[in-house]
Amino acid sequence: MACLSLLMLETGGIKDDCIITKVKENDFYVVLNAGCKMTDMAHMADYRIPEMDAGVFYSEASSLIAIQGPKSQFLLERVLNLTRNSFSSMPFMSASFDNVFDGSKIIVSRVGYTGEDGFEVSVPNGKAEHFMEALMEPTSEHDGTPIAECVGLGARDSLRLEAGLCLYGHDIDEKVSPIEGMLQWTISKRRQAEGGFLGYDTVKKHIDEGVARKRCGFVVEGKLPVREGAEIWTKDLTTQVGVVTSGVPGPTF
Repeated sequence: MACLSLLMLETGGIKDDCIITKVKENDFYVVLNAGCKMTDMAHMADYRIPEMDAGVFYSEASSLIAIQGPKSQFLLERVLNLTRNSFSSMPFMSASFDNVFDGSKIIVSRVGYTGEDGFEVSVPNGKAEHFMEALMEPTSEHDGTPIAECVGLGARDSLRLEAGLCLYGHDIDEKVSPIEGMLQWTISKRRQAEGGFLGYDTVKKHIDEGVARKRCGFVVEGKLPVREGAEIWTKDLTTQVGVVTSGVPGPTF
């Protein structure tokens, strides 16, 4: 199974968020945010405990392709030449390391950052273009029209916001604790009680005493979207009570 987790700082702030999948006992597959990967790796190296028999292997041999939406399962099964419903028993936040595409092993994770069903597939770099072409291949079942198309981060941004999912560098960062970022659920009950991670004293204090600010969602009336950085004031305009950390039009609202 996989989980959303946090790389923490001694201050209680968040260095980055990541997806961690347990492959087998004492073996984990970690996907970091691409823009933070080098600083994340350095951070892990700085806090490595010499007495522990643990190491980190970093690879750029594969590309990560996200297939998102209600037809994603059908699409992936078709590309991998699997029978229909092959992935039906695969739960959300799980991964498979046994699938093959074009003669190469791939990693299939039923995760995504859109609020929809979907998969993230780790494909060897040399097969990534072929994989994308296969995804967008027209089918007779759909009158010869593709059922997949490429979209950019703008589409992901509106979808993740509608699902209430935060984005590192915007809604959470090194100055925001998990409690302020409404991410207490990423910390197990045992860790909340016993600690054992960087910044625990601050996090525990925030859990016990509360915080002065928290991430929350708003739907704004009117046609103009409220953009990142916009200030939020009381109705009488006497006190600023917040700032917009992410703001885009919500197509489904």
